[in-house]
Amino acid sequence: MLGRSSPAVDAEEIEERCDFLIIGAGCSGCVVARRLTEAGYNVILCEAGPDPLSQDNNLFEDSLLRSTCLDPLKAAELWGNSGWMKDIKEEESKNGFGVDYAFATEIEPSLCGRGVVLNAGKGVGGGSCINNGLWGCDYVQPSIHPWDIWSEEFGFDEWSPKSMTCSTKKAESMLKPLKPVENVRMAAFDEAISGISLAKNTADTRVKWCIDSKGLRKTAAAAYLSDVSKTTGNLRILTLTKALKLIYSSDDSGDYDENSVKVTGAYLETLDDNSRVYKCICSYEVVVCCGAILTPSLLLYSGIGPRNDLERAGLTCVVDSPHVGNNLIIQPSLPLFAKPNRESEPKAVIPACGPKLQSVAPVKAPIGSGTEAALFQWNRSGIICAITLCTPKARGCISLPPVGAEQEVQIRLNLLSDPRDVHRMLVAAQKLTAAINSCGKLIDLFGNHSVDWPIRSQTGSITSEELETISKQASSTRHPMGSCRMGHSTADGVCNSKGKVFANEGTHEFSCQ
Repeated sequence: MLGRSSPAVDAEEIEERCDFLIIGAGCSGCVVARRLTEAGYNVILCEAGPDPLSQDNNLFEDSLLRSTCLDPLKAAELWGNSGWMKDIKEEESKNGFGVDYAFATEIEPSLCGRGVVLNAGKGVGGGSCINNGLWGCDYVQPSIHPWDIWSEEFGFDEWSPKSMTCSTKKAESMLKPLKPVENVRMAAFDEAISGISLAKNTADTRVKWCIDSKGLRKTAAAAYLSDVSKTTGNLRILTLTKALKLIYSSDDSGDYDENSVKVTGAYLETLDDNSRVYKCICSYEVVVCCGAILTPSLLLYSGIGPRNDLERAGLTCVVDSPHVGNNLIIQPSLPLFAKPNRESEPKAVIPACGPKLQSVAPVKAPIGSGTEAALFQWNRSGIICAITLCTPKARGCISLPPVGAEQEVQIRLNLLSDPRDVHRMLVAAQKLTAAINSCGKLIDLFGNHSVDWPIRSQTGSITSEELETISKQASSTRHPMGSCRMGHSTADGVCNSKGKVFANEGTHEFSCQ
């Protein structure tokens, strides 16, 4: 992925020039590329992975990658080994597409010494190429919206819910997500959670998903780039090309002025048989859209991060920015598996529930204390429902590994390391288990299977059995965020509210999306 030292490149060797260089063709990169291209700029979009939807994809026999990517029900075939998905992966995966980074995290003490695999899309379209295509619910109207906090406490008026409405509506109009098809199991789930759900009505709990009228996955690339590439000549997409580090205006002299240094481009490496490293220079800005794992990683390897960490890794500190890679937020999730209610059924085999073309989690509802409950339709996983903690207190970090380590980035999630997170998850598990198991209609629709969860004590305290269960079964939603958080200076953030990365005083002239 990224190298420790400056690539050995002839300083005069410049093979690409553009107005804007966008690093990372994931969901944000596709949006930024379209908007800049529409504005008339010459844009290069750099992506380390392939283009899964390419019509002439010669990397994979018979375009197997394309057909698998287009079928949202085959998402597991694109994933790396991932926690409770391990059995499905081993049974179904064709193993070798290479469109999932499948980041391995550090061992988590609160998860019985387990690490978690963070799936992340590696290809044009990013995570929208390999995820379950879920769009979201309309119920997300908390009494104190996170955007209100940013707007009021930090003075970021452009991030208020009112200001963001235009952008969210525009995104929905581009992707045109479809509502799930109703079925009897969804109706029974509504009935089961009616006493604990905080949603205003059941219609608000329906999770749309990004497919077209033919049932084919609609990725961010398909929504934002397909027509642009046909109608304009000012967008170039470089696939199988990764960014090694950023180039500064002072690179030739080696002297860095933290208050005025300017990013002028990046060293790029092609990942084909004739691998080479070259410079890409831009007239305006470099826009980093590598996600919550690789964005701080690129900044660190480019000399932007905590000074002590950079110097310990043998890297020159260009900007002492202590928050780069810190404040990593990951939402813990807890799948609740089915348990047979008859001795004659040694294994929980959940019957299918039509229609065949149906999203994995068509219903989600808030059930209090920042948790939400989701109905599962993925019959082969053996899961009836799942709980997600949307507002965890725990924070992780992205950092440079020790010198000599094989991995290029070190990820510490600290998942459920805060006792408040554990308590909220366990209370939600108890509430949801009781609701599901008391609904005879839903149990019948799940083939007479109930939720397998240890019963809490009568006093309401958390039992050791429950703690052990959550430690063994908890995972994450694979939605990392916060590792390049907004602020007012390097004292409290990495970039300002417009994405400009801070120097010690002022900002660098490039964006961190």
